[in-house]
Amino acid sequence: MTLRRWRLKLVLAATMSLFVVTIFHFSPYTNESHPHPVTIPVYSHDSSLEDEWMKLRRIQLNLPDYDDPRRGCVMPKLTEYNPVYKSQGYRDKTIKKVVCKKEQDWLVVRNGNISWNPVTIKKYSQGVKCLINWMTRVNDFKQKKREPALIFDSRVNSTVILEDDFFYADCKTRSDIVLSPTYRWSNIMSGIRPKAAVMQRKNDNFLLKKEQSPFNILILGFDSVSHVNFMRRLPKLYHLLTQELDAVVLDNYNIIGDGTTAAILGMLAGSYEEELPETRRGKSSQTVDIYPLIFKDFKRNHYVTTYAEDESSIGTFQYRLNGFKDPPSDHYMRPFQLQAEADHKKHLTYCLGSKPKINILMSWLQEVLTSYPRDVGKFIFGFHSEYSHGVVEELNLADEPVTQWIRDLKDSSLLDNTILMVMSDHGHRFSFTRSTLQGKYEERLPFFSIIVPESLKRRFPKSYHALQINAMDRLTTPFDVYETLRSILYDVNRGVDIGVTAHDVKNMTRGLTLFREIPLERSCSDGKISDHWCACNMWSQVDADKEPLAMRAAEAIVSNINRLVKESGQQSQCQPLTLKHVTRSQKMLPKKDMIAFKESKDHDGRVPDLDEKATIPEVVYEIQVQTQPGNGLFEGTTKYTFSTDSFEVNVKEVSRVNRYGLTSKCVSDSFPHLAKFCYCRDQSLTARDAGYMGIIMG
Repeated sequence: MTLRRWRLKLVLAATMSLFVVTIFHFSPYTNESHPHPVTIPVYSHDSSLEDEWMKLRRIQLNLPDYDDPRRGCVMPKLTEYNPVYKSQGYRDKTIKKVVCKKEQDWLVVRNGNISWNPVTIKKYSQGVKCLINWMTRVNDFKQKKREPALIFDSRVNSTVILEDDFFYADCKTRSDIVLSPTYRWSNIMSGIRPKAAVMQRKNDNFLLKKEQSPFNILILGFDSVSHVNFMRRLPKLYHLLTQELDAVVLDNYNIIGDGTTAAILGMLAGSYEEELPETRRGKSSQTVDIYPLIFKDFKRNHYVTTYAEDESSIGTFQYRLNGFKDPPSDHYMRPFQLQAEADHKKHLTYCLGSKPKINILMSWLQEVLTSYPRDVGKFIFGFHSEYSHGVVEELNLADEPVTQWIRDLKDSSLLDNTILMVMSDHGHRFSFTRSTLQGKYEERLPFFSIIVPESLKRRFPKSYHALQINAMDRLTTPFDVYETLRSILYDVNRGVDIGVTAHDVKNMTRGLTLFREIPLERSCSDGKISDHWCACNMWSQVDADKEPLAMRAAEAIVSNINRLVKESGQQSQCQPLTLKHVTRSQKMLPKKDMIAFKESKDHDGRVPDLDEKATIPEVVYEIQVQTQPGNGLFEGTTKYTFSTDSFEVNVKEVSRVNRYGLTSKCVSDSFPHLAKFCYCRDQSLTARDAGYMGIIMG
């Protein structure tokens, strides 16, 4: 629904205002006394136009009330600007605009060809000559120049056909005239060279009817951006997506694990890392090629596949894992980004020559859409970390360029047959806000949106309707995104409107396609999300100094961290940690009726038989502790069992929530999984040891 249409709807909705107020008076989003929600300090806003639209949409979609007893998950209501941040001294940093070199690139890469920039040819009328070396990928951690170099002379050639996606250019003006000055320019450049193997796949594509083309899928991800921080920092982009492109935004999208790798594996493999073969650095020599990533499914179904990340030093599959032996996709940007990081001192901040690096990333992704025929399906995954992973405020720098890029895609009709997903992996994990209660929830609630082409809406109305319901009213996860990608590939592309039937409440699998209605009863348990990562759990804050079990839970977390270091044989490198302070503690109790339920009294299963004497067998604590030495801040979940008087801690799910910099340098290379836990006995490190990486992130 467009902005104009739903504004007209609001006029009609005005006569229903009393009805709307009645429905939402008992909503957990407006009434803190409701038994379901977690109480979070929020501003009291007047209803905005968007709020009214959301209410109207709930009525139109016939969604159940927030306090429906069947509901398996009720999320907290988070606001863009929480007064707690200001009261605790948080202030936005001033971020400078990205300014690149004024000298334009001498070369232009487009449609598989290299040509001369007309501005350059006009400026240097004596002529320009370039040495072109194609970039060859050695592995995920090394690339090299291919020799010999190709000579590209403006007096001889107007264009050169790309032989690879990336190349080094070293250019200078001709110096035929004695004593004439010589000007130089060099850079690395990117483009798309269409591959014959992909075209052959297209010719072999017998799964699709000849008169229809497969839907393209374009995913643009942001690192460390929560749902509300996306709204804070990217207001122009958020407005474009929601008000102009009618994006479907997943309001209850919950992470499944710690960090980027967990989120991306959930999306692209439908798996937890622990379920897959061992590929961690220092643990195995196997590479990530062994993972069943969905790129393989799309290749088998005759798509051209593309994968790009712009921060190679913290790559999803390279920071802790062994990376790929062979490129995971037909077009793979990692060699280019490795060289860009190696060349960073030659350029201004966030730039390659005259262009911001984020623009280069987006242009390269767009080239895939334009370099292959329409009847070749494209699966494109791009992931941006440079602005968003470090300083929270720098995400603002992405607002204008990404907004303009997506608008250009629309104006060029490139979205007519493309499903666009704009998303993030998780909220920020190291910012000031992360130490607050809202920050804890923001980490667990990233942003995810889907823009569906009009042709898909018309051909598959039931599937689109289910997507809208799931987005506004159901718990969703990265596992669901994986199943949705599969359903596009195997159902939508074959003309099946799978939304005709809903998912069975009695047979819910871990991942559920968003094109079928997800049961209202779905909970974190159904989605196989652990208590530690579940944002719809009902926590109550406790004072660890007054509750002995909470203090014991904190000690259990520290003890298990030390045990992991010892079992890894690194106790000689790392100092043992001790509990300095419990900075926050909460506990979650199972719902009373869940504990008390024995069986149904009636044949229809409507009247439960509850045991009033039932006792709670266990309690879950979520504890944030500060340790010494090093003042590390850790957050973990422990389960206490009353019958055995014991705590269960999964140390893999203990998060580090403040920076650790070089304090773990002694193990960061050989045992990267210990980096967030280790405080090296030898802290005699120099600034030179930091190298380009600067401060290491967890």
